[in-house]
Amino acid sequence: MVVSDYSTPHDYYSNPARLTPHFNNIASAFALPLSPITSIDHSYTHNLPNHPPFKMPLWLIYHPPTTFTSPTSKSALADSITKIYSPHLPAFYVNVLFIPIEPCSFYVGGIARPSSSTTTNSSQPGADPATPFIRVHISNIARTLPSLEAKKRFLARVDQALKPYVEDMGYDWEYHVDETDRDLWKIQGLVPPPAGSDEEAMWKRENKAVVWEKL
Repeated sequence: MVVSDYSTPHDYYSNPARLTPHFNNIASAFALPLSPITSIDHSYTHNLPNHPPFKMPLWLIYHPPTTFTSPTSKSALADSITKIYSPHLPAFYVNVLFIPIEPCSFYVGGIARPSSSTTTNSSQPGADPATPFIRVHISNIARTLPSLEAKKRFLARVDQALKPYVEDMGYDWEYHVDETDRDLWKIQGLVPPPAGSDEEAMWKRENKAVVWEKL
């Protein structure tokens, strides 16, 4: 069993000869134009423009205890979120955490959510304080979205996943997306394989982290 010689993703991505076959595969799969890779500026190794817009995410869903009360509703939303990524990435990369927050610890604009209209000044403008508020924090790790259009497409997928379980339920909601440095990411003590590589495809087939050999 041979463990990869690359202690960090930076070590692997710093060699253009190793990158070119993977990005050719990605470009073919996503019909992307791609110029030959002749050199790499290390400060941009996590923002290469032809990375496909799919990422390894952690979703934190903060919600009142009166929402997402059944395992069925949680499982259905988690499945919809996973499907944003899993056609192209290992499904086990997707982590979804439901975090119930009591109204006394969940404030929006200084008002507990939800709270009875009798406990607030109803003459003040704003949302109905009795409406549950869902706050979602999305952390994407492996790749950054390379363009404004890619960002719009990703947000549209997020909206589509949330709609049946949040908007259609009449809740108020907000979300934001962070993009985290890939060099600060390991699974089971392993540096995840490069994007589009045979090793990543193996992780997808196995649906778990396994030791991978260098290419």
